[in-house]
Amino acid sequence: MRKPVRLTSYKIFAALLVMFSGMSTASWAQTSIAINAGGTAAGSFVADADFSGGATINHANTVDLSGAANPAPMAVYQAARVTATAGAGTTFSYTIPGFTAGSSHTVRLHFAETFWTATGQRIFNVSSNGTQVLTNFDIFATAGAMNKAVIEQFTATANASGQINLVFTTVTDKALISGIEIAGSAPPPPTTIQINAGGPAVSPFIADVDSSGGATINHANTIDLSGVTNPAPMAVYQTARVTATTGAGTTISYTIPGFTAGSSHTVRLHFAETFWTAAGQRVFNVSINGTQVLSNFDIFATAGAMNKAVVEQFTATANVSGQIDIIFTTVTDKALISGIEVLGSSGGPPPPPATGLAISPFLQGANDWSPTLPDSVWPIVGRSGAKIVRIGGIQQDNTPLDNSTLLHQVDQIRSAGAEPLIQVSRFQSAQAAAAMVNFINVQNGRNVKFWSIGNEPDLHFSGTDDQLAAQVAGYIKSIAPAMRDVDASIHIIAPSMAFWTQTKYFDLLGGADDITGTDSKGRFFVDGIDLHRYGFGSSITFANQLHNRSGSHALTWSLTEFNISFANPSPNDISGLGTCSFLNGQYFAEYFKTGMADSFHDIDTWSIYQDGGSCDGGDLGYLGGGTMIPRSSYYHFQMISQFLLPGGAGYLAATSSNGLVSPLSTINSTNVAVMILNEDTVDHTFSVRLDSNAVQGPGDTKINVPANVPQEHADSIPNQSTMVLVFDFSGTLKTKVTYSLTNNQNGQAPFVQNF
Repeated sequence: MRKPVRLTSYKIFAALLVMFSGMSTASWAQTSIAINAGGTAAGSFVADADFSGGATINHANTVDLSGAANPAPMAVYQAARVTATAGAGTTFSYTIPGFTAGSSHTVRLHFAETFWTATGQRIFNVSSNGTQVLTNFDIFATAGAMNKAVIEQFTATANASGQINLVFTTVTDKALISGIEIAGSAPPPPTTIQINAGGPAVSPFIADVDSSGGATINHANTIDLSGVTNPAPMAVYQTARVTATTGAGTTISYTIPGFTAGSSHTVRLHFAETFWTAAGQRVFNVSINGTQVLSNFDIFATAGAMNKAVVEQFTATANVSGQIDIIFTTVTDKALISGIEVLGSSGGPPPPPATGLAISPFLQGANDWSPTLPDSVWPIVGRSGAKIVRIGGIQQDNTPLDNSTLLHQVDQIRSAGAEPLIQVSRFQSAQAAAAMVNFINVQNGRNVKFWSIGNEPDLHFSGTDDQLAAQVAGYIKSIAPAMRDVDASIHIIAPSMAFWTQTKYFDLLGGADDITGTDSKGRFFVDGIDLHRYGFGSSITFANQLHNRSGSHALTWSLTEFNISFANPSPNDISGLGTCSFLNGQYFAEYFKTGMADSFHDIDTWSIYQDGGSCDGGDLGYLGGGTMIPRSSYYHFQMISQFLLPGGAGYLAATSSNGLVSPLSTINSTNVAVMILNEDTVDHTFSVRLDSNAVQGPGDTKINVPANVPQEHADSIPNQSTMVLVFDFSGTLKTKVTYSLTNNQNGQAPFVQNF
């Protein structure tokens, strides 16, 4: 256990290094249909539907998702539909309706072998609308292991009835399917249009179109957008269409075509009073498809000021001609409209084409180094959202836990909803390491996937980096094959160095003391590379290329210990720079941001609870006090888990104009989430725009999130505080979370508002 990072001010985050590069993974686009075959609703997957024949199974095994690009939730792979009886020729099918005849779609089939332990035990064929797409398919053989997710993808054309028919036919045992995704042109995407009334195109608003009557005005006034959720660009409010003459009864209209008759839409009308300086000077009515939606509407009175944006929102149904007809009728002076948005039939625009960089389902981890942790800690760990817990460190290296204690820890970690990562000692024999794997996975059937070898061999080593690399390679090449002899499906991580130096890592990753190649039986020595500080992506890339490691065999990075420092300053308090500080929570968030950007497998805080939570020099826990009270680091960990990572979220590389107001953003199938870290000692105002276009809104800080949602939100954030904003795909704010140094000092948890 060492975390050699020295920090001296709130500007430390500007010095966070980009640890790895060149490891981007394409994400899967939003799906039109997703079915959990044989199971209940899970995430974006609906409960089993549209099937004929077969039976269901459900095995609560831990399924390895690491080899699948953009996997379904684990629960999808734990359930399945199978043929009702075993034997060649038995079948079941899915006939999925609602598509346009002849339309082309991408089909993704999700599988995991949760019963058989060898190849050849389950074999079957799959056809799509009469065309065989999988022949003699063996899940175990394709995945290379039991309990490992596999996805097969192909293109299918909807039949004349607008259906995609999938038939699963047994060759050996029982055919099986866990999840079905169909993406493409069905159901038809909702229609969206944004018009700059009276003005030219201002992205994403198009130039004035579909109008009848009236005239245009253009006032280059500065418009206050702060009172509006998701305002249009300022230029939209500076222009307008008005009635051609003044007086009651004069009108202008917009008849917007291209919708499906009877479809429901959200209509947003944008206004700003750029001429009159008091209420009562401009008053008018608005109707949509014959229904009056605004009566005696006064822009100035509604906004409370001149040059201030107002948005009025309604639900409207397209008429029998597929049109939305909007009429503006003067009561006093001239009716006016600056911008019109008609959003899709779901009540918002269609899901944006933006897809985030895939995030490991095990990204958020912690360390359990003490066998004396009470069982009462595990529900608290579970609520933090930890997905992997390492049983490791110096103590586990020098004096490994006895078998019964280790087994108990494995079960407690799983009770918290996390997977264990067990460290075997580098000081013990290969036979002892193999015996530990045998006890946990074979004798007791725990099927622990993740294992590591040794801890910080460089910490007290006397010699050169080349000599160290040779020593480390020696014990890894001895221990790893012995472990795989017992269980070939395990994922082995090494070498867990305390300090990064190029020489020793380059020696180990494809160099003179390479640990990334294969043993005498053709099995890779290690599956992942870890460290307890920083590294450089070029070394792992070289090793992957050297040994042709790709797909599920590609090496992964893990940061198996991190914290703000390995030795706390004195005093170590909430307003300081140690593990007990509010700052450490924001430091955690920055680390996870880097891990998302650089495709880490897991990033594991050292540690859960330490030294009785006393905030002394060696207390590095995310829980403190005698009763294990969550610290800022815990709450930031939890906010990321709860609001940024659900639903198979992908990472979006958000940017900020202010180096001390740092954004972290993700996107899933329904929401865009943005965590904003004010690491400064002064308050800031900001506007966040959910695409890459120039931010139009107010504030000293401009934030862009590349989600392809052309909406903005303006807000303010106090000094030394964190805010999370969750938007739907129409750009509507659904959830706001705030947490500050002051909250931390008062013992308060983050404050959550749902709208």
